[in-house]
Amino acid sequence: MSSSRPSMSIHVRTSGKVFFIIAFLIQLAAANTGENLFYLVGGAILSFLAISCLLSWVSLLKLSVSRSAPDSVHRLEPFMVWVKLVNKKRFMPSVSLRIKSGSETSYLYVDKLSPGQEAEIRIEEVLPKRGIHALPSLSVTSGFPFGLFSCELKLDDGQETVVYPRVRSLQNKVLNQLDADGRTPKVSMHYGDEFYSLREYTTGDDIRHISWKISARIGKWIIRDLEPSTSRQVILVLDTRGIPNSREWEDDFESAFDLAASLAVHLLTTHYQVGLVSPDFQLSLGKGAPQTRKILQALAQMEPQDCAIGEEWMTHGPDAIDASKVYLATDPFRWGERPFGANTRVLIPGEVMHG
Repeated sequence: MSSSRPSMSIHVRTSGKVFFIIAFLIQLAAANTGENLFYLVGGAILSFLAISCLLSWVSLLKLSVSRSAPDSVHRLEPFMVWVKLVNKKRFMPSVSLRIKSGSETSYLYVDKLSPGQEAEIRIEEVLPKRGIHALPSLSVTSGFPFGLFSCELKLDDGQETVVYPRVRSLQNKVLNQLDADGRTPKVSMHYGDEFYSLREYTTGDDIRHISWKISARIGKWIIRDLEPSTSRQVILVLDTRGIPNSREWEDDFESAFDLAASLAVHLLTTHYQVGLVSPDFQLSLGKGAPQTRKILQALAQMEPQDCAIGEEWMTHGPDAIDASKVYLATDPFRWGERPFGANTRVLIPGEVMHG
């Protein structure tokens, strides 16, 4: 939960401007004619405007605004932000509250908060780009009681969220076969021979590794996990060389990161060891949820690299010398090409990801 002191401002709405013009014309007529009735009507209108402005300000006075959001999200995927409003006034309610986030035209509405009352609402947000981004500003406005003035509380708390690439579904037939000209990487499902651990069955596991006695005793399918062989070690080699020069290039750039994230999550959830290599980053082989977070965190913050960088970065450390390598590139002109010293081709996102 993040909170900060919001800034308050008051704006005159169109209807309020009309009232000001009417009051000015009546006062002008009173000055020209000397009629007391004009002075009385003009004074009443000005009093009406003053009361409207005061009540709008009091409605938001001592209104606490805070919000909480996930630490990490995926780009272009909606997520919920919880907004908490607390009326800390002792006697006066907060009335007719409109809550809006960023540049959105739609808003949420809270009719009334009595003294000491609080309310929690959910706002749906979408962040379109990878990286570490601050949440959009949040505004709470009230036009109570007559809609002549609009009093606004604006919250810019600087709360940041890490935006990961999108994780999309993959075409298994592309992942699990290697055609004659080496266009796609072969992903083997074989295990080693040494016992490693016991775990619960997941879709895709070999039923020959089920421990029937333990499964019958606890009522769940339990798998004997064997020590992974090198065929279950995969290095994602992500070539980020290239400078964006168009909107289409940026879209392709992000698609390559989506593919890298989707492959990493898919392989790690099927108990592979996965590493990541790029011109400016290296992550050794690992498995499980911690490795998933490390890869997604790295992919969220990667930027394009200088095209002049050579091919030396593709050579990973000795722990992955026998691991399978999957080649990816952010530059669409490299898709389908055979990298230096590789026997497979760079994956094309559209051929591997659905949608």
